[in-house]
Amino acid sequence: MRTLKYTYEYILILSMLILFLVPGNGVHAQLISPGKLSQPHSFLEGISKCTSCHELRKPEISVEKCLNCHTPIRESMEELKGIHGKREVIDQSCSGCHKDHLGANFDILHFDSTDFDHFKETGFKLENAHADVSCKNCHGDADYLSDATVIAYREEYELIGATSTFLGLENSCRSCHFTDNVHGDQFSDQNCESCHTTVQWEGAEGFDHNNSAFQLTGRHIDVTCADCHESVKFEDTLIVRYSGFEFGECTSCHEDEHNGELTNGEFAAQTCESCHITDGWHQFTASFPEKLFPHKTTGFTLLGAHESLECSSCHSSRNDEDINNKWVAGTYHYTYPEPEKSNCFSCHTDFHEGDFVENGDLKDCESCHTVEAWYPSTFGLEEHNTQSTFKLAGAHQVTPCFSCHTGSVELTFASNELPHPEFRFEDTSCLSCHQKDNPHDDLVIGDFTDADASDCDGCHNESAWNSDIIFDHEAETGYALTGSHLNESCSSCHFTGDIMDGLTSKKNFALESTECVSCHLDESIHEDQFAESVIGPSCDNCHNTDSFTLPSFDHNLTSFLLDGAHINVACVDCHTTETNAEGKEFVRFFPLSGECSSCHDDQ
Repeated sequence: MRTLKYTYEYILILSMLILFLVPGNGVHAQLISPGKLSQPHSFLEGISKCTSCHELRKPEISVEKCLNCHTPIRESMEELKGIHGKREVIDQSCSGCHKDHLGANFDILHFDSTDFDHFKETGFKLENAHADVSCKNCHGDADYLSDATVIAYREEYELIGATSTFLGLENSCRSCHFTDNVHGDQFSDQNCESCHTTVQWEGAEGFDHNNSAFQLTGRHIDVTCADCHESVKFEDTLIVRYSGFEFGECTSCHEDEHNGELTNGEFAAQTCESCHITDGWHQFTASFPEKLFPHKTTGFTLLGAHESLECSSCHSSRNDEDINNKWVAGTYHYTYPEPEKSNCFSCHTDFHEGDFVENGDLKDCESCHTVEAWYPSTFGLEEHNTQSTFKLAGAHQVTPCFSCHTGSVELTFASNELPHPEFRFEDTSCLSCHQKDNPHDDLVIGDFTDADASDCDGCHNESAWNSDIIFDHEAETGYALTGSHLNESCSSCHFTGDIMDGLTSKKNFALESTECVSCHLDESIHEDQFAESVIGPSCDNCHNTDSFTLPSFDHNLTSFLLDGAHINVACVDCHTTETNAEGKEFVRFFPLSGECSSCHDDQ
């Protein structure tokens, strides 16, 4: 083997000598060289430069000499990076992959990109948008180079056209996409992959705002980025500002709707978060300080009875017979829905059930009521006499309102609820209110057949029902009141004894008889003795209205004349007391015998 080796060396040396001895260097070189070098190595052409790559007496290429020139390859191998840093490649000869002397146009790299596993060979996976990018898009621009050794190597060999390289790139997005940077220096200390993916540059699918210093909650989740992140000028260009924001307080972004009124003075410790949550400006915290809230800032100052109300009394979906809220459009979903503030009826139902609707419009409560209390009303005597058609006079002036304007007096006092009073009356006659007090029964068919049912003031006045009655008894009835009758009350004669609704007694003013016994029947002590007498049955034959007791009696009107000793005899001496069948005593006046023996039988 040693002999063959020396023989080979001898032949090689001899060939080189022949080349020097024979004229024509080009021909000589062709006789020795296996072929022309590829274009990148063309500067090494010539017999004098063979040892730049080859060692004497060694037919194989010198790996060491290759690495002396291809310093970036040496560096990647030393650092075990890239395809040349792989274990299965490090120990191989360069000529195992890179053939030369096959012509100037021969591709010494002989690189098949279609069969190149970029991730396996380089550690950088081409996926999504990168999958369709050609090699030259990344490896053909010197501006993308970031490795100092590769840059220096390229500059050194640039003059001979050795500018193509697959080395010198970083895996960071910025190494290639620095011209695509729209953030300026805002994220210089962060990786693009924190927000962006290779699927598409825009959208920042990888960004989670909740991993930032400002977490998005409530309505902030649906806000577009542009609503908060505006464009600012950076180095003669506009970029969207994503960092350097003041967001410690809501007012950093939002205008103070309260103009500082709720963050100064007694409210200095309050913040927006004391009341509001991010679910919506009108959604409030469960711990909302209701008692501290200055309601006057809403345009509706709480006064009187409103001041002590719970907020839910007005700001809830409560609807009942007293409250029927009407909300401002679009506020129903608020924590505190906004009632309409046009008038009282924005919240309160019409307690009077339409009694005060005038020309289609409902008269506002403030005409009669105040916020201090619903009752009593401010509508007094003066208003009643100037604004209503029924003037109050006499006893009506001191009559409680509910006596006329309600359906149940008992309800007013015995219940916590107020009755629904009636204020519009089609009939304002006396009987429309005083039917229960009417002592005359049915006026149309009863006592006063000829009188109008509403004509009470023919006899009565508003000062008092039972006194100062104006009635000409003789002119109206034909029966004159004289003597003791003048001092008697009407009910003494016109009383039936029946009780009407437990309030008052009925009166009978349509008497069938004006005879004394029609009223004084219970007082009659004569047992109808005078029905057949000479005097006759009429009481006024003996009595008068001045006194029931006889002041005198003319006995000569009877069939027994008094004369002689009879004149001085007492009445009882002849008219003795008897007892009727019922055991009632009475004085016998008629009939009596006129015979002497009827009285003087013992003489």
